Amino acid sequence: MRVHYHETDLPSRPAILGMTASPQVRDKLGDLLELESNLNAICRTPKLNRAELAKFVHLPEMITLKYPPEEPECSNCPAVVSLRGMIARLDINEDPWVVHLRSHRETNESEKLSKALLSGKTACRTQLRTFCRKAEMIHRSLGSAGAGLFVWQCIQKFLSERNESFAAVDTLEGAEDAYLKRKLGEVNLPSEASLRDLDGANATPKVRLLLSFLEGLDVADFAGLVFVETRAEVAVLSQQLSNYFSSKGRYTISTFVGESSFSGKSRSISDLAEIKNQKETLEDFRQGRRNLVVTTSALEEGIDVAKCSVVICFERPRNLKSFIQRRGRARKAESMYAIMFEEGCDPNAVSTWQNMEHEMRQLYMEEMRKLQMLQVREAEESGYRIFGVEETGYDLWRINCWYSPLTGNRAKLTLNDAVQHLYHFCATLPADPFSESNPHFFFKTHAGPKDRDTVEARVRLPTSVDIAVREAHSKCQWQTENMAKRDAAFEAYVALYHFGLIDDNLLPKGRANMGCGYAYTEVEKRPNVLEVNEQIDLWPSISEQWQNPAPGYGSLVKLRLRDQISTESVMLLPRPLPPIGDFAVYWDLSTTFDISIRPEEISYPKQTMGLADETTNLLLRSIFRGRISGEQRGFSARFVPADTLDIQGWLGDHSGSMKVEQVCDMDRSRGGNAGLVRDLRRNGAPSILRDIIYVANENEYAIGGMDTDETQEISHQCSFSIGANSIHQASGLPEEIEDRDEPHLLLDVQPLPKRTDFLHRLVNESSAVPKKPIKEFLHAEQCEVDKLPFRYAQFAAFIPAIMHKVHQAMLVDRLCATVLSNVGITDQSLVCTAITASAARETSNYERLEFLGDSILKTFTSLTLMASNPRYHEGILSHEKDHIVSNGNLASAAVQAGLPEFIITRPFTGRKWRPPYNDQMISEQPVRTREMSTKTLADVVEALIGAAYLDGGPNKALSCVSALLPEIPWLPWLNASHALHDLYEKQMQHAAPLREVEKLTGYDFKLKNILWEALTHPSYQGPSSNSSYQRLEFLGDSILDIIVTREAFNHNPPIPTHNLHLIRTALVNANVLGYFALRHSIPVLYTEYKADGQRNVTLTDASRPFTLIDAMRHSTTTIGIPKARKDCVARYRALETTINGALLQGSYYPWTALARLEPPKPFSDIIESVLGAIYIDSLGSLDACKTFLERLGLMPYLHRVLSIHIALLHPKEELGQLSNQDRVKYVMGKEGEEGAQRLTCDILIGERCVARVGDGLSVMECQTRAAEAACRVLRRQDGEKRCERLHGRYEDRIEEEKAVVEGKKLSVSGDVDMDYAELRDDMDSERDYDDDLYMTADEW
Repeated sequence: MRVHYHETDLPSRPAILGMTASPQVRDKLGDLLELESNLNAICRTPKLNRAELAKFVHLPEMITLKYPPEEPECSNCPAVVSLRGMIARLDINEDPWVVHLRSHRETNESEKLSKALLSGKTACRTQLRTFCRKAEMIHRSLGSAGAGLFVWQCIQKFLSERNESFAAVDTLEGAEDAYLKRKLGEVNLPSEASLRDLDGANATPKVRLLLSFLEGLDVADFAGLVFVETRAEVAVLSQQLSNYFSSKGRYTISTFVGESSFSGKSRSISDLAEIKNQKETLEDFRQGRRNLVVTTSALEEGIDVAKCSVVICFERPRNLKSFIQRRGRARKAESMYAIMFEEGCDPNAVSTWQNMEHEMRQLYMEEMRKLQMLQVREAEESGYRIFGVEETGYDLWRINCWYSPLTGNRAKLTLNDAVQHLYHFCATLPADPFSESNPHFFFKTHAGPKDRDTVEARVRLPTSVDIAVREAHSKCQWQTENMAKRDAAFEAYVALYHFGLIDDNLLPKGRANMGCGYAYTEVEKRPNVLEVNEQIDLWPSISEQWQNPAPGYGSLVKLRLRDQISTESVMLLPRPLPPIGDFAVYWDLSTTFDISIRPEEISYPKQTMGLADETTNLLLRSIFRGRISGEQRGFSARFVPADTLDIQGWLGDHSGSMKVEQVCDMDRSRGGNAGLVRDLRRNGAPSILRDIIYVANENEYAIGGMDTDETQEISHQCSFSIGANSIHQASGLPEEIEDRDEPHLLLDVQPLPKRTDFLHRLVNESSAVPKKPIKEFLHAEQCEVDKLPFRYAQFAAFIPAIMHKVHQAMLVDRLCATVLSNVGITDQSLVCTAITASAARETSNYERLEFLGDSILKTFTSLTLMASNPRYHEGILSHEKDHIVSNGNLASAAVQAGLPEFIITRPFTGRKWRPPYNDQMISEQPVRTREMSTKTLADVVEALIGAAYLDGGPNKALSCVSALLPEIPWLPWLNASHALHDLYEKQMQHAAPLREVEKLTGYDFKLKNILWEALTHPSYQGPSSNSSYQRLEFLGDSILDIIVTREAFNHNPPIPTHNLHLIRTALVNANVLGYFALRHSIPVLYTEYKADGQRNVTLTDASRPFTLIDAMRHSTTTIGIPKARKDCVARYRALETTINGALLQGSYYPWTALARLEPPKPFSDIIESVLGAIYIDSLGSLDACKTFLERLGLMPYLHRVLSIHIALLHPKEELGQLSNQDRVKYVMGKEGEEGAQRLTCDILIGERCVARVGDGLSVMECQTRAAEAACRVLRRQDGEKRCERLHGRYEDRIEEEKAVVEGKKLSVSGDVDMDYAELRDDMDSERDYDDDLYMTADEW
């Protein structure tokens, strides 16, 4: 209070502190004055409302109920006598436990049998004897009626229960359960009617006195409690009271007993309590639905019933506490507190309890006197020693006084809370299951005058802490160990602050407290989506540039089909275009064009720009007549033909339309090609001209035809050309056309595709142009033909796609010139890929680049943090790294850098495409926003880093990281490696050789101390324990990640992104690293000593395998690493063949076997720590690290995974896919005897149990094995369903075959005939496939 409360500004202090009881407990007035001084307040009792308050505080009237002494004989209760006789007749040789032991002849079973026969104790006999003792106790307390009722209820309840119900709670087997029921059936039970008689000798005087007292009470607005000693008495007495008052309607009685917190407590025959039936007891009591509760001491506290009017103690309270607490239950005005006494007891018993209440306070003060003296001495010693941190720095601690008061709200550290702070700091250190994370205190006593010895303390922190601040000593010598401990903790915490491990809030850096760290509160609790700016539209800026008189820039656009140029055009813009890669457009299912756009070095005059407006209008109106205005000009992007310089003449030749007869008169030498056919009956609906047919009398002749080389190359398109010798006979005209008598011309046309999106390949044939063109015939007089050749109209259909790609290129160019201006990426296609989400449905997206960039960013972060913060332990490093690479932080960085307006998320469809006009674009555009997931923003940041890495290696990637995350002083890989190398080079080098370890790793360490650190477990406290391997393991994790990621990413052919993630997960996990640590070894020689019976010693040379785990330095005194290693090696030997076979030759990844192996965490940590040590010692050589991984066996398996198909999906993930979106539930259980229990797991899909496994060692291992079993079941079921579907298809083909046999031939699609032999061959091939499928199902 003096440190924190007194220094608080007055307006911030509370004015009134309300209390429910007096703060003064002791009798001295000085204590009250001291209390007031500490609180800086005055203690007052309210007087204004004191009379009103007294109405609600009542002391009950004390009543003594005395009953005559009586010791009833058990002979008066036939049930108890019969029960005793049955127990006396028990033959231990018939006991199921003894029978079971005699049937097993093992040594340990014989010992158990001898013990059971000598002691006479078995589970069944113990149950029966306990039952008999409780029955006798009930007889003494409640009489023969109560004892008979107790015996009758217990036996009836047990006999009516199912066998498994009792055995489940009391660990009794079925034989023991049956034995108990048979023996209890020999007991003579009283009749149910006799149990209701509570008069005469059937009830004790104590029970009759209670009944008499209750009958004399007024039950109006009554609520009472009856306290008894045992649970059995609660059950029997409540039943007796219910039977007695059932016909009188005075009391509604319920029970309440305590619930044991020990889950393993067994239930016995004599337990009548029904816990589940008493859940509503208290609420019923408060609401008045029950007015009398029989209970044990469970209700002495925790019940708040203001109208409780009577409390009865059936037995005297055991102590003062029970006396006071039971009395406090009677809160109603004029309530009664009745205690039942046996006659002849001390008449002053009640006053004794009251006097004890007063004496207890004095006794407490006397017992606490010695402790109080120590507390006073410590208080005198502690003074006001405080360490405070100002907002701009810190103040040195003072002793006994402050020379300048600390002001403002800031953190403070005192001697009183230093120990708690230090323990909290240690709790935030990296957790390890085999090392102690708490500080250790050591005390040294110094002799002093007059037996006043002094103590000083030393504290040692875990090896995760830098050795410079790992130990601290108390600054002074103290009279108590407690104060010396506080002093040492105080010194240690101040040293940690100055060392940089404690922040200005005097809290540990890197803490995982969700409520304290900015990184966690602001980043991890991020929204899933953010509202960001809409993608930037660059056409308005193009429109503004059109206003300048400068000449335009042209780009040659070539439309190719199978390397032959179909159409060439020039795209004109007021600025040069950035590089644009070639792309494909898909006219129909079988026709794909390639488009290339290449900037020209020549510029075009303003006059050409004006004519380009007209040519663009002509091109667009041929396809998009309904989307453009006939009079409006000023297109933002303009197109002119590339095969002519006379644009004016070209416009005159190709504008407007002509009759069909003019098409027939066209001269091929002029190069004229027919345009689109317009159906005048349907407002000029366009069609593609395929043929012109002259119909005269009964002969039909086709004029023209697609006989040129160019048109024959283009499927389903018409570049109709007229030739002198192109008339040929035609047939197959529709009947309604053939009915006309006069000669006429018919046009064979194909409808123009209604698609607007030619950038995406057609997948669903139902929505695409059919493979076979739809035939349609039009009369010549109902049509006209565009003068613009069809190849230009076809090019115009691709203009929206071309402009979309141009805009993407300009968007990327703007991004490279602004946000990424300092990066200098030359291949802008990588940037385009990096900002394109998969939802955009472009030919490439950022997913692969994000996979690479994620690993590169983590490596940069690990290296920078380690090199810049050599004092940070692994916990702070991991916290800072997690914050930097978290999606929330990267999303925030993306928003601050302005990336959202460049990200491409929407797919191109062309449905709402309109040509951009300059006058519309120049007008002010509204600011639009869109929602974007934070993961998308983070992925784009990582993809850009990956793109920069591919474009220019680590240096360019670092420039990208610095541009997007500028708040961190990033270090290049090489600089960070040299800084870490210099750090270890300055340390004292160990002379001890580590030849075996270097031979095992295949690397010769120059800095021996870094290898020692890589082998030091956090539990090690021996000599040369500068630091543990945790910092190196932190770095090695990133190095392993980047090696695996680069190897998988650079594989040719490229691996799909999903498989890349699977590969990295399979190769970078603790289980597989632990397996390689166990498997990779070298033989080491040692001398083996053998002695015979004559004490002769023989020395022989032998060898044993040596692994990195054998080289680990750890403590063996209090830590379980040796035992964990021994258990894991046993599992390894049992699973080695399975795992090794799967890794070397198998087609699946051994997830289940590795989960069952479950190597301890240090086994994988030491692999990563050695990897980090090699990286630093080799000055950042990834090749040296790869050499170690080659020897370890990880790289060979990675190459195998990359070269052949191996099933890497985890069984739990595969099960989620096979479950068809049904909910998958893992139900865990246990099996086996106590102390040797194993886990079980049931897999539920929906409500159906698919698989069950047992003998589980851990939850993950058991769930993985269960998921694998469930996958086998679902795959088998899926195979059977596919077989059924294939048989259905087979039966349909049989019916078709019958039709073929009858009709000899089957017409398909009207123009393709399939004869019987071909159909039979096709069916035979399906039948073969069917057999293969059945074989596969059998194998499953």
